[in-house]
Amino acid sequence: MHANDAAPPGLQRSRGSFQLSVGVAGPRAGAPTRIRTLGQVGCLKLLFPRTDPSAPLEAVMVNISGGIAAGDKLSGRIACLPGSRLVVASQAAERCYRARACEDAARVDMSIRLDAGASLDWLPQETILFDGAVLERRLEVDMEADARFLGIESRVFGRAGSGETVNTLRLRDSMRIRRGGRLCFVDALKWDGDAAAALAQPAIGNGATLSAMIVLVSPDAPARLGGVRAALGDDLPAGVSAAASAWNGLLVVRVLSTHDIGHRRVTRRVLERLLDQGMLPRVWQG
Repeated sequence: MHANDAAPPGLQRSRGSFQLSVGVAGPRAGAPTRIRTLGQVGCLKLLFPRTDPSAPLEAVMVNISGGIAAGDKLSGRIACLPGSRLVVASQAAERCYRARACEDAARVDMSIRLDAGASLDWLPQETILFDGAVLERRLEVDMEADARFLGIESRVFGRAGSGETVNTLRLRDSMRIRRGGRLCFVDALKWDGDAAAALAQPAIGNGATLSAMIVLVSPDAPARLGGVRAALGDDLPAGVSAAASAWNGLLVVRVLSTHDIGHRRVTRRVLERLLDQGMLPRVWQG
């Protein structure tokens, strides 16, 4: 074998994981939620900003490696014990960088368990996918029938304001939710090829470079549909399209956008309608 045919040397890759369980501090009604157990290893950390005692416990995920590269492996496990209330956000938008042809996909695996009467707002900020990114991401939620889950997954396909396009992308992105032991929601995206060309097609993205999905699973989810549709209304920013539907205790909102300012404005508007406390975490308010 010629020296030039040798595979390029492997690069150092990041590993990070956390495990968190939370529970109420006492038997009285309205008792605050507190950390029960916490473990964290490697580049993935949890921070706990001070919040109003009557508000849910808040955790902020921080990836101190500065982004996601091919071969990285990140994971997290969250357990919300009966009656607990937790908000999990990310410190900033996550970035998934270009991979070399010989490299394995980056993997991000998150697992959430919600016991009876527990509530979790899963509010990571956007994931920015650069040209050539290779990512496999999975979110698994297992919740009791009377628990509540609100989640958002938002993707940015290149930074259009900087003239970036995503011509090559390999993405496997899934969310699976089990409620009362039964699978109630699955959303799976498989992408391998020219993302910019696909998103330009009217039936796929109609020129959008950002997408978001917001999911509420709760006994009162269908009753929230009218308020969400009112929030979307007829005054969507130019370049933004959105729709909401509800069925069987689920409410789902999908958003497609051509620019980030309008995209954030609409997703915030919807989330503020669905959050029990009505206010996004501070890291979202910058």
